[in-house]
Amino acid sequence: MSSSVGGGRGGGNSSTGGDRGGGGEADIVSLLNKAKELDQVSKEQDEVLTEINKMHKKILSCE
Repeated sequence: MSSSVGGGRGGGNSSTGGDRGGGGEADIVSLLNKAKELDQVSKEQDEVLTEINKMHKKILSCE
């Protein structure tokens, strides 16, 4: 599982400067990268949930 969600990476925040120049593009790239990270985390959560459901079914079948 990725532990990089929510921090640890620099860059992407071009709004701190006075002149934005091409900073809007950097913001878009940063947002796209975060969206990719969120998609990956969502996929990992789905995989974990699938495993939990399998274990739950096994437990219920043993009763």
